[in-house]
Amino acid sequence: MKKLILILFGLLISHMLEAQSWNLVNIGTTENLNKIYFTNDTTGFIIGDNGLLLKTLDGGYTWDTVGTNVQHDLKTISFANEDVGYINGLKTTDGGATWTSQPTSEIYGFMYAHNENRIMAGHGSMFDGSIYESNDGGLSWLWHWGFGGLGMFNDCDFLNQSEGYLSSWYAGHLFKTVDGGANWSEIVIDEVDGNAWISDDYRSVAFPSQDFVLVSHDDGLLKTLDAGDTWSEIIPESISINFYPESVIVLSNDNYLLVSRGNNPSVASPRIYETSDGGDNWTASANTVERIRDVTCNSIYCLAVGSNGTVYRKENLINSVLENVEKEKLSIFPNPTKDILNITYSREIAQISIYDEVGRLHHYNSNNYEQIDVSILKSGIYFIQILCSDGEIATSRFTKE
Repeated sequence: MKKLILILFGLLISHMLEAQSWNLVNIGTTENLNKIYFTNDTTGFIIGDNGLLLKTLDGGYTWDTVGTNVQHDLKTISFANEDVGYINGLKTTDGGATWTSQPTSEIYGFMYAHNENRIMAGHGSMFDGSIYESNDGGLSWLWHWGFGGLGMFNDCDFLNQSEGYLSSWYAGHLFKTVDGGANWSEIVIDEVDGNAWISDDYRSVAFPSQDFVLVSHDDGLLKTLDAGDTWSEIIPESISINFYPESVIVLSNDNYLLVSRGNNPSVASPRIYETSDGGDNWTASANTVERIRDVTCNSIYCLAVGSNGTVYRKENLINSVLENVEKEKLSIFPNPTKDILNITYSREIAQISIYDEVGRLHHYNSNNYEQIDVSILKSGIYFIQILCSDGEIATSRFTKE
């Protein structure tokens, strides 16, 4: 019975994904858009070429231009908390209302803010394979680590304060850290399709749980469910020959969004792919010549951005439905918590998931339902979602100290 309910729940999510369409929206610019980033459910930013910075306060429905007084291309964005954030060449301490210039970081292709003072960064267009670090809020940078290759870094995702993955393109390298970025080891992925991938491009990393990692590469996705010991390759059946994955995000254990920039900009082809069954089946959308660079979701919308001011948006009805069918609150304690979260509920639990404020999955559990170790999570507000054996779904919020 439990298995049947989970299957029916998956079919419901699949139907919802297929029913919702991506709509092209005009946000008032023709500049190339490179990244989209939300600090909470309603506040988000889009960065683009020639110093373009846009901000939303309504979850992505409307966007306003924020003055930056810079002209270089904005490529990467990371916030340490809702107030302090970094873009290559810019810093804010008031939640993105105003930004000050930091020329020392203009050249970086990725940045990751561990906290208000410590930031990691790496070149995205120089063949030196080096990581740099600032411990004074971006005022100065020192060489921190390098692997001596020709890779250019473009994405980094941390599960917690210690564990993270780092990807590079051109030379096709993937790295993992277990000490907060002090040291990195290369992940050597066994050949899946007969190629050694020595010239592959790893563009995006999604790291929602300790065992589960997705990495986009030239042809599709690489997936591990055992912390990187073994990998499998996912290539959507509906994939166009004119494909080049740019960004992947995880909405739940089986729901992923993958966007593409395409290999031939003169040929229109689908640029957005989504799956609700872990990659077995995909729905292709957004047939365009534009290069879609990044995608993200909050509880209101999913948004994808790309070249020439292109923005696609659709309602995120997955989270909406889950909220609407909530019947009663869970009993979770202590709240706030530093390590263990105890759970009591009157119904039989089949699955537990934990999401952050922006809707990113951080924990998936189908075994232990009474105690969850959340010590690995960063400090902040999270939502715990319970799927019961009878189909009931309940959610509650907790604070990780």
